[in-house]
Amino acid sequence: MRKHLSENPLPRCPRCGSLARPNILMFGDWAWVDAPYEKQRVRFEDWITSTSRPVVVELGAGKALPTVRRFSERNARHRLIRINPRETDANPLYGIGFAGSAGLTLKLLGAHVERSHR
Repeated sequence: MRKHLSENPLPRCPRCGSLARPNILMFGDWAWVDAPYEKQRVRFEDWITSTSRPVVVELGAGKALPTVRRFSERNARHRLIRINPRETDANPLYGIGFAGSAGLTLKLLGAHVERSHR
């Protein structure tokens, strides 16, 4: 088994000094603190409703856990770019899908945009 090697010390809790954890909800995670999430959610909802033409670029979200896909489809307002090596099916009501790796596909799209703006 490989040991994680970090150049910098891993983050610690400022209150108790134990190893910090990401504040994300995992299955069966009863230690998750939702107060910061709720503040972020409210700020995001305020921002997304004030944005008239958002573009959602979705990278690698598969069908096995469709939470990200539902989020993208709900917020893209017909401007979804879905990039996935295997599951590219973007409903035309939401946007377009590209088959490929995120890094390479983004580079190709960026090059295309650059060429089209010359």
